[in-house]
Amino acid sequence: MTNLDPASTKASDSDNRLEEPLESGAAFSLERSIIDRFDAVCRQYGSRLAIQDTEVSLAYAELAALVDRIAVAAKAGSEGLAGPIAILLAANARLPAAMLGILAAGRAYVGLDPEFPGERNGLIVAETNACAVVTSGDLLNNARAFFPRDIRVINIDDLAQSPESRPTSRPDADDLAVICFTSGSSGLPKAVAWNHRSLLHWVRVFTETARISCEDKAALLFSPGVSASWRTIYGALLNGGSLHILPPLGLGLSAMIEHVRARGITIYHSVPALMQRLSDALPESARLDSIRIACIGGDRVQWSDIDQCRRIFSREVQVYSVLTSTECGPFIHGFVDETLRATTAHPPAGRPAPGWTASVVNDDGEPALDGEPGELVVTSRFIAVGLWQGSDLRVRPFSTDPGNPELRIYQTGDWALRRPDGLIEFIGRRDRQIKLRGHRINLGDIESALKSCRGVHEAAVIATLDEAGLPQRLVAYCELEATSAHLQPIDLNVMLADILPTFMVPGSIRILDALPRLPNLKIDREGLRRQEQQEQEQRKQDRHFAAPVGIEASNEIQQTLLQLWRDVLGRQDIGIDDDFFLSGGDSLSALDLLHRIEERLQYRLPLAILVAAPSVRQLETRLNTAGAEQISNTVGVYTGGSRRPLFVVPGMFGHAASALRILRSLEADQPGYALQPPGMGWVRDTTLQRAVEYWIGEIKAIQPHGPYRLLGTSFGGLAMFEIALQLQDMGETVEYLAIVDTQPPTCRFDDRLDTLDPLPIPAAPDPANATEALHRRVGATHRQMALQHVLDSRRPFRGELNYFFCTGNPVTAGLERRSLWQQFAARFRLFTLASPHGVFDHEHAFWTFTALLSASLNGEGPAGADPTEVWGRTFSIGAGAQRGKIFGSMGDVYCIQQDRAQGYVDIATTDAEAIRLAGWAVEPDRQMPAQTIVAFAGDRFLCYGAACSPRPDVEKALGRSAEYAGFDFRFPNSGACTGRQKYRLFVLSRDGSAAQLRESSSPESASWLDVTRGLWKSVRTLAGR
Repeated sequence: MTNLDPASTKASDSDNRLEEPLESGAAFSLERSIIDRFDAVCRQYGSRLAIQDTEVSLAYAELAALVDRIAVAAKAGSEGLAGPIAILLAANARLPAAMLGILAAGRAYVGLDPEFPGERNGLIVAETNACAVVTSGDLLNNARAFFPRDIRVINIDDLAQSPESRPTSRPDADDLAVICFTSGSSGLPKAVAWNHRSLLHWVRVFTETARISCEDKAALLFSPGVSASWRTIYGALLNGGSLHILPPLGLGLSAMIEHVRARGITIYHSVPALMQRLSDALPESARLDSIRIACIGGDRVQWSDIDQCRRIFSREVQVYSVLTSTECGPFIHGFVDETLRATTAHPPAGRPAPGWTASVVNDDGEPALDGEPGELVVTSRFIAVGLWQGSDLRVRPFSTDPGNPELRIYQTGDWALRRPDGLIEFIGRRDRQIKLRGHRINLGDIESALKSCRGVHEAAVIATLDEAGLPQRLVAYCELEATSAHLQPIDLNVMLADILPTFMVPGSIRILDALPRLPNLKIDREGLRRQEQQEQEQRKQDRHFAAPVGIEASNEIQQTLLQLWRDVLGRQDIGIDDDFFLSGGDSLSALDLLHRIEERLQYRLPLAILVAAPSVRQLETRLNTAGAEQISNTVGVYTGGSRRPLFVVPGMFGHAASALRILRSLEADQPGYALQPPGMGWVRDTTLQRAVEYWIGEIKAIQPHGPYRLLGTSFGGLAMFEIALQLQDMGETVEYLAIVDTQPPTCRFDDRLDTLDPLPIPAAPDPANATEALHRRVGATHRQMALQHVLDSRRPFRGELNYFFCTGNPVTAGLERRSLWQQFAARFRLFTLASPHGVFDHEHAFWTFTALLSASLNGEGPAGADPTEVWGRTFSIGAGAQRGKIFGSMGDVYCIQQDRAQGYVDIATTDAEAIRLAGWAVEPDRQMPAQTIVAFAGDRFLCYGAACSPRPDVEKALGRSAEYAGFDFRFPNSGACTGRQKYRLFVLSRDGSAAQLRESSSPESASWLDVTRGLWKSVRTLAGR
């Protein structure tokens, strides 16, 4: 590197360079251009190193002279023409010089990547209507072959050494500086236009946050054509630091590591995927200790990425997380806080950066509540100015804030949530949140699960679409570690089945040598999806497509089983190695399959065998090597875990498969076993006592002695409570006992008997088939067991009972029998769930339940709710002057809003035994389901509960957040209600308001339009239409 004094350079310093000294980072001027800032840096740091690639080093004075020569050539080469100037150069020292030279000429540039196919570079030039291209001799042929014939080519190899003075015109802060294309990872690339002011603000924020100085050495690892490279390039060159161009693909990882170590790089910036490869290439004991700032972004960051940072770099390295987009820049940022590991599965992305406002909004554009997922919408004067329209040579601006036109607004398409502490958690792209077969799925969660599997290096998951454009099937692509090349898709299926619920396990897993990537090193998921769709279309067009595509049977038993598989699942494309549950099977269809096997093959099999051997080939092998009587009826999950196992008895109908989702939601170190008695129907065990004796034998066969961990859901809670009592009588310790929304049976106290008086079962049509008939017989047996069982207060459980209470079953005035459980345990902890009875069909409630379950199993989690405040709570309507208020027994008061509609009562029926009130209700913002609904008969308080049942019609009208806005309250009639009283239901909200639910209506009615649009004065007009 030549040491030059800035005064000795021949560029026209006196004419065009600023005279004042370089400003500090805190005083970045946004009223000037990038070139103004660069000129000031060159004056102050002319002899310092500016750029170093693998062959060339340039001091700032040398770089300034090269920038001037390029500016003169760019000015002359584009004279009389409009449009940006393209850059097609290799990743070396001349590329940043070309960027700055074009800016100094008063033009915007568009970066091309030599690694792109020539056709794509040609398309970018055509889309932007570039008037010229700066390139070099070795790439010139490529440029001429694919670019328009009349485009002017500026060969950087031919620049004069002593040019004329730099062009006298200077760009302004609001002039265009860069046109950059989005990656195309979620669709067609878009041309995004940035001005000098916004780019300078971007650099200023990074400078101030990371305290960049002239002593810093930044490694450029990105392609200069992507926006992520700007932080590194301008962050170094506009602060007097040095830029080190180290292209990973050109150097190789080993050489790149040596350059980083030898040069003492201090600023590192890459996507997590490159850092993972760097970690793999770095010797185990080696570190890159010079790095002080490790900036990671571009993909969802995992805690494992943070761990890799600590291993690769020094333990004191500051990990800087950035959520950025080509359109908005780095709008969310922050240093990773290690103390948050205990509160979130993924590191939060950070907070909105200075100058950017980031809002999380729901589907209706309203602010989402804390913890509620929504789309990130960015507002700032420092985001890109808009999309470049090459055909018109103009910018199509982004939307602006009506109250302040200087503020631009952009909907990012990123899905996130805001935590109560203000931190933003990035979930993924909005187009990566899908709904498949009624389940809401985040594809990123499946990818994270795959990457946690032994031997998986990288993973991508896509959803194929049906003819209506709706998600149809999950397909996963995996890149294996070098030492795990022997793994097959079925191996990954088995591992995933222990981590994810069945509906999230991809139907197809494909192993690739390497996942396709975009120039910014992100996985090209859109390319994978297009390829899969094309292959799917090709299969449809294939004349032989009607034939099954799975592996066919090789003997008569396999043929019979395979046909039963296909009949039950309604799929003719599966073969003998396809997993029953991964192909769409569930607990009820499994029962159907086992019933058909018994009819056709005379094998009476427990449900557990299908979980252990879920394919035709596996089941045939089990039947050939062991009789059905030798097969354990207990279903195990994570059986190799080191903790004491959790035993589960599921609810009514008792099929163990229904408990698998709970067990698989726990940590992989927590073994779990779902229990059910032998035989498919187990109706021969007609008393709870006999079933419990069998279960205890199964438990002790797995764990001979305590301490035991027990969980029961619904009817299973009653069984598990009795199991705990019997284990206690045997002298064993039960360290954990939890039951979910279990109704107490008849209870005997010293001086009285509280008899279970169940609600009548609604009449049902005759069963459609033998399987359904068997299902009903099992349910009737369970019901009879519960009616005959008696709890005795003289025989309490001596430990702590964890009770999960579902608020979708209302708390009834003076009749709430679930409160009796407190009297049968030495200690009692109450958890409430906004869910109908059971939590398996309510996604949010299920994950809340499993989080509480996991925490309480580990001795953590909240202390629980006060039972008195939950089950002893009552309400009354004010009288006289207080008539417009509702008073709660806990001192809460609610003012009735007469003109506000928040839902409707669709059903209100009364008979001698029961009352039923059903409808839907939402909070005042008309987005979230109502958390507290109070029912009165006239002025008499009846019950309170929550809206938490599925209402697809309300979801369609209001949006996804209102999916569970339904309620269906059924409770015993104490005899005081004859049906002649008028039922009045109110939504009570945290803001102290109350709104009465209106009588029968639907989201499509005119009244509903009043609610959603606020058109209170337009009822007649709307009705007339």
